[in-house]
Amino acid sequence: MKLQKLSRTNAVNFSTYLGVVVFYVAVTLLSGAGVLNRSMTGLLVPICCYMSMAVSLNLTVGILGELSLGHAGFMSVGAFAGVIASQSLLDVVPSAGLRLAIAMIVGALFATIAGFIVGAPVLRLQGDYLAIVTLAFGEIIKELVTCLIVGHDENGLHILFNLTGNKTVEDLGLSDTGIAIIKGAQGTASVKTIASFTAGFILVMVTLFIVLNLKHSRAGRAIMALRDNRIATSSIGINTTKYKLMAFVTSAALAGAAGALYGLNYSSLQAAKFNFNTSILVLVFVVLGGLGNIWGSLVAAAALTILPEALREFADYRMLVYAIVLILVMQTFFLPGIDLEALRNAGNLAGGLPDIAGTGNLSAEKMQIIQKVAMTIDPIFIIKFLASFLFYFIGGYLLYASLFAAIGAAVDNETDSQQFLTPLSIILVIGLYIGFAAMKSPESPMVFWSSLIPFTSPIVMLVRIPFGVPTWEILTSMALLIVSFIFFTWLSGKIYRIGILMYGKKVTWKELYKWLKY
Repeated sequence: MKLQKLSRTNAVNFSTYLGVVVFYVAVTLLSGAGVLNRSMTGLLVPICCYMSMAVSLNLTVGILGELSLGHAGFMSVGAFAGVIASQSLLDVVPSAGLRLAIAMIVGALFATIAGFIVGAPVLRLQGDYLAIVTLAFGEIIKELVTCLIVGHDENGLHILFNLTGNKTVEDLGLSDTGIAIIKGAQGTASVKTIASFTAGFILVMVTLFIVLNLKHSRAGRAIMALRDNRIATSSIGINTTKYKLMAFVTSAALAGAAGALYGLNYSSLQAAKFNFNTSILVLVFVVLGGLGNIWGSLVAAAALTILPEALREFADYRMLVYAIVLILVMQTFFLPGIDLEALRNAGNLAGGLPDIAGTGNLSAEKMQIIQKVAMTIDPIFIIKFLASFLFYFIGGYLLYASLFAAIGAAVDNETDSQQFLTPLSIILVIGLYIGFAAMKSPESPMVFWSSLIPFTSPIVMLVRIPFGVPTWEILTSMALLIVSFIFFTWLSGKIYRIGILMYGKKVTWKELYKWLKY
């Protein structure tokens, strides 16, 4: 039995490695044949970085069972440390491949140090408290990098922290042959880009090797024991802090290596790129791929990065429009005589202004803006929005009610319910945040997919609708929400029928999977 289990584990690991190899070979052949366009080719390195980030974060969130929201901070440490190392070695190490390898090692090393500094004091916390603290540290790291000014000349590195905001590159005292590597809030400039898809492939394979071997090692079993039952693990003498720190620091190191590769893929890069959005995006990859599911993380990271670009031709987004209240105020106080219906139906405004009362001496450009704004006060739009609000309110409530019903049917005490409530809490936090992000960037891939996924669509789609969403996207989102509610309602009923006969037995994710097959 043990041999059979071992062989099954090896088979899963082998299929994971093989899948990455097949992906690399297929993309290389397509790129060589000229099938991939320029924009898709430019995504290859970021895809590899996100795949590595997703696998590394899954080590903390899925395998360890702790929520971390500061993963982008370690990525930024690796990115800027790698860029500094690469730019400093331009004259010493002419080989781009060797210089890239050194930069990634340096990025991983500095991210390891940062992970230890952050993890040592905070990993005694757990749950939401740990998530809040890691979020804070991630933002602190980003702000520190923003204050960093670095240059290099024949005398070595010149580093200063612009904490007051009054210092510039000139304060470094570089010689005439010196180069500025990081310019504070401006980020990196004139970086020699040496990142490649092959290097990204190697990074993903190394990440898989480290995470999978750690997962199936003695230390990995201790880490998963911490996830399942912290109290029982501590009672048998396992050093919980040690193994939590091991998983956290390893995850940070891999994020740093990915950051170094990512940073050397662009000639300029700002610390603002590695904000909370990036941490949430990687967390979305992990959640959608499955907590603890390494293969799922790889697929989710690759698919959710590639598909938006592949489906770009089907996008039909309108420009950002004003709120309804603003429009009404504008009509009442600034353009009281304007015929909005005529304006909405007007054709090409650039060829001449239509004969609409209240337009005055407005230019064609301003009239076009007003026309777009006027579209939002269409009674049909208002009815559509209110109907959507009612649908998503009821649909979201029923969906999460069915999920909580499934959890309630599976457990018989509050302690056991925590392991199942954590993923739902993560999803709710993600949905709320992406809803705020959608106000600034309704066209981003993260917002697009979140508006279709049933777990987040009740929040995100409602935010997107005022900005203009194609009808097929709304209908697809609604259909997925209805199907999900029906499915989870059926699932909770089945769990209840089995679970009522299993009273007193501790329920795990593996046990729930067995119940579904009865």
